[in-house]
This record gives sequence, C-alpha cells and structure tokens, in this order.
Amino acid sequence: MRELCKFWDWKLETMMKAFVENFLQRISGGRSQVGPVSEEVTCPRLVSKDGHVNIVLDNLSTQYHLTMMADMWTTILELGWRCKCATFFVVYLGSWLLFGLIWYAVASIHKDLSTSNSTLQEHKPCVDNVKSIMGAFLYSVETQVTIGYGSRAITDNCPAAMLVLVLQSLCGLFIDAVACGAIIAQFAMPRRRARSVRWSRYAVVAPRDDHLVLLLRFVDHRRSVLLGARISGRLIHIAHTAQGNTVVLHQEVVEFVVDSSSEVPFVAAPITAMHVIDGRSPLRALTSSRLHASHFELVVMLDSISETSSDTCQARTSYLPDEIIWGGHFCPLPIVAFPTVAIFPPVDAVPPDDVPGRHEEL
Repeated sequence: MRELCKFWDWKLETMMKAFVENFLQRISGGRSQVGPVSEEVTCPRLVSKDGHVNIVLDNLSTQYHLTMMADMWTTILELGWRCKCATFFVVYLGSWLLFGLIWYAVASIHKDLSTSNSTLQEHKPCVDNVKSIMGAFLYSVETQVTIGYGSRAITDNCPAAMLVLVLQSLCGLFIDAVACGAIIAQFAMPRRRARSVRWSRYAVVAPRDDHLVLLLRFVDHRRSVLLGARISGRLIHIAHTAQGNTVVLHQEVVEFVVDSSSEVPFVAAPITAMHVIDGRSPLRALTSSRLHASHFELVVMLDSISETSSDTCQARTSYLPDEIIWGGHFCPLPIVAFPTVAIFPPVDAVPPDDVPGRHEEL
C-alpha cells in the first residue's frame, strides 16, 4: 500500500510539472524554454515528429496520374476522410442520376409517359407510377438502395427494363462493397496503430561503457504488445562525391541496439535505444562544437507487427541537430514493484515526453 501511495504521489507531481511546462511554453509564444531551441529554422523537415513524410512530388506528368488511376484501390485508401466521403457521395448520387435517366428513357421509349387516363387500363407500363423524371429518379434510388416503398414496381412487360434492373442491382452491390471495404480499411490502417508509439522529444549524446553513444527513448501506449519489433535509422544529409557531384538526399544507415540486441526488443515498457558512435558510425565526425552547425536529419523507424490485427506497421520520427543534446541524459524510469507485477509510469507522464536533462560538456 505504501508503494502504491508513492506511485500516485509521483504521478501527481509529474502531471503538475507537465502542466507548468505547458503553461510556460504558451506564455512564451509557443517556444519551450527547456532544451536547445534554435532561434532560426534552418531547413524544413523531411519527416515530422509524428512520423508524417513531408515530401510532395511536383511537376508530374500525365502518365503518373494515369498510373494512380490504374491503382484505384490504393488511391481510394490514401484519401482522407473528407475526400473519401465526398467521393462516395458523388459516386452514389451519380449512379442514382444515371440510372434515373435510363429508367426515364425506358419509360419514354415504351410510351409510359404519354399514356392518358382513358387508356391506362389497356396500356401496361414497364414500371408502375414512373411518369416523370423525378419519379424515375426516386425509383432508381429505391431500386439501388432496396427501399421498395411499394408505389413504384417493375412489371414483366419490358425485357429491357429487366436488364436495367439487373445492371443497377449489380452496380449498387459493387459500389457498396467498395465503400464498406474502404471505410473498414480506413479504420484498420496500420499507421493508426503506429501512432500509439511515443518518441522522446530529444535525443542525447552521452558516454556509456567507454563509448560515445546516441540515445533516444520510445514507448508504446497500448496494452497489446508489438511483435517482431526492429528499430533502425537513416542519416539524411547533403553529400559530395569524388567526381564533384552533389547528392541532395544522401542516406546512411544508423544502427540502433536495445541493450545488446537489435532484433526483437520487448516493447511492453519504455525502451532506450542506443547507437554507438565509433569509426563505422555516420556520426563519427560529430563533436559538441560541430553539432548545431551541422545540417542533417536523423530519421528513426520502428518496424513491427500488431498483435491484434497482425498488420505490419511502422512508427517514425526524426531529429534535427537542434534536437540532439550533447552530454545529456534521460530521466530514470520510476517503477512501483508488486509481488507479481511491475507498474510503470502512466502513459501521459512517461519520460519520452520529458526534455532530457543536461550533463557537463564531454
């Protein structure tokens, strides 16, 4: 009981600290006073802190757009909620209008529109009570949505009307299948599972076991465990070749390990990933004086499989030179241990959201 009280005291203290830091950040114009913050924006990010890729292809040819239209299913899945709903609204309304015009044409060809009341008993229409364009539109909606109010119904006098009925029914089923599949896929997208992975706001460079290492921390919010997790990184910067050519987005592999393994970390608790800065590291020439004068972006990726849906997901983030603290450290993880379970800090107060402290210059 004493340990549980200590845990809730620690939770209240961390919540108050987070509230004070957020308040100070707001009154200072959105600029945090803790940690290294550059006064100028040196370059745009390729990958935002939440993992969104900020790369847009421009000056694309018509062939590219034709390729996008050929892969229609992927194009539909990549649409946002607003575009997706607007697209299906237009598709449904367009199909109702199209078949409404077809039903109106069938009724017009069969002379159902010009039949007078005196000859109504002798004339057998293709569709009962379809005498105008609005009636044809309403019958089209009733047929495709299978409402069937009863006042409008097809008869067995027109084979063409039967063919149109079959075609509209199949078309409606196809549109319903695509719409339902796209909406379900939108909810089940792996990137939504990846958003539950929270990264540290800053990375730190510190000594560990006679080596200089780059440290960052992440945690998964959900109780379901990520399977087969593997963390990797890419250092993206401008490089110059021996021939004098310039490679704008030159990528170098940054290998991360969790303790002594990089294969499958146990992502059930906050994890600190480490990159050893040695002779093979892309950061080998980095020093405390060169850090903030450098121009690069470190993109970190966590590839894993969702235990719930078995979908492959990738959580991403990136760090600019101003987001790397030289000689810093991460706050220790307070744990309240019970005989059979260990309770870690709450999700909203985990150290990945805290700004790492500072050590003296290395």
